[in-house]
Amino acid sequence: MELLEFIKNNYNGQILNNKRNIINGYEIDIYLPELNIAFEFNGLYWHNEVNKHKNYHMDKTNLCQKIGIELIHIWEDQWEFQKDIIKSMVLYKLNKISNIINSNDTILKEIKDNLIISNFLKMNNINGYLKCKINIGLYYNNEIISIMSFKKDKKNIYKLLFFCNKLNTNIINAEHKIFNFFIDKYKPLKMVSIADRSFINYNLYNNLNFKLESITNPKYHYIINRKRVNSKKSQKGKIYKIYDCGNLIFSYIN
Repeated sequence: MELLEFIKNNYNGQILNNKRNIINGYEIDIYLPELNIAFEFNGLYWHNEVNKHKNYHMDKTNLCQKIGIELIHIWEDQWEFQKDIIKSMVLYKLNKISNIINSNDTILKEIKDNLIISNFLKMNNINGYLKCKINIGLYYNNEIISIMSFKKDKKNIYKLLFFCNKLNTNIINAEHKIFNFFIDKYKPLKMVSIADRSFINYNLYNNLNFKLESITNPKYHYIINRKRVNSKKSQKGKIYKIYDCGNLIFSYIN
């Protein structure tokens, strides 16, 4: 209900909720027909392995995709602990970001200070911080407002790990400015990127000419202390799993 109210306060188009006649056999929590976007709020209790089979979220995503609907999954722990980031991501999908900056007005820098990178990503990126050797950012008025992070694996294939703007900020052509600098300097022959199907920035991959290579099966997390985590080490008692809707694997050939 909080998510629904937030969308109502920021979107003037038609909003349908709790509809069972859009995809067969499933209820859609929130549907915006004019944008062909739907939102599913996944409570950790009602959506764990006891109450939902492991392909539930993937199947629902696939059914929506077949009729041209982008289904966005918002998990309860994200809404509870990262609400500001989720709200910014939702506003982006609604085309309601009001702070717009042209990348021509920014300064590009390759950032070496891990503390600066960590602080920015923890504050603005839904996946938090993961240490990468290559981090390229945009600055506006001496403030970092965008980061794209890369790493190279043992097969000398580069991976695009993150692209993250400051909350509630849209930087026009930011991805092109950063990505082109990376291509010119590091000259990768091939790149890959893994995107969580729960909430994907399709514009990023389309704009940078990445191609969809494959779709993975759902993976699971453990539910511990009202959060989804990768490990159940040192935990006692029954720990339940919760399955996501899989990942998309994109590739780029230079």
